[in-house]
Amino acid sequence: MKEQIEKLYEKQKSGRLKAVVICVITYFAMIGIVSMFLGSPFPHKTQILFMETMVNGWINTHGYLLILCGIIGIFVGIGSILYQILRDFQQLDRILMEECDAKKYLEIMECAVSYGTEIKLKDFQKSVFILAQQRYVLALMAEHRFPKANAYLQNHWQGKHTTNLYQNTMLNV
Repeated sequence: MKEQIEKLYEKQKSGRLKAVVICVITYFAMIGIVSMFLGSPFPHKTQILFMETMVNGWINTHGYLLILCGIIGIFVGIGSILYQILRDFQQLDRILMEECDAKKYLEIMECAVSYGTEIKLKDFQKSVFILAQQRYVLALMAEHRFPKANAYLQNHWQGKHTTNLYQNTMLNV
C-alpha cells in the first residue's frame, strides 16, 4: 500500500518534463500530418517546364496552422499527464467503489495525504496531493465521519480554498 502511494508520487516527480516531451513530439507529429496534406512547410524551388519558380510553403501561407499545432501539442502534453494521474487514482478508487471497503480506502488515503505532507512537492506531485486530499475527505464521508471531514477541510486543507475542487468537496460534506 505504502509502496503504491510512493510510486504514485514518484511517477509525477518529473511530470513537467514528460509533458514537455509529449508536447514537442505531438507538435512535430501534427506538423507532419499537416505537411502530408498541404505539402512542404518551407519555401522551396520547383521546376515547371523550363523555369524555376519559388513556391511558398504552408507556414508562409497558412501560419495559423503552426499555432494550432502548438496548441494541440500543449493540450495533449498536459492532458496525457493528467490522464495518467486520474488513471492511477482510479485503481485506488476501486477499493471503495467495487470492494466497498471504506476502512481500507481511508487508510490508503491517510497514507497518501501524510506522505504528501512529508515530501517537498515538485511538478505534478502537487496535483496528486490535492486529489489525495479530496479523496481523503471522500473516505471520511464514506466512514460517516462528517465532522472530521469538515474540520479537515476548514483547518488542514493545503491549497487554495477558491478552487472548484475545494468548493465541490466542501459542498459534498
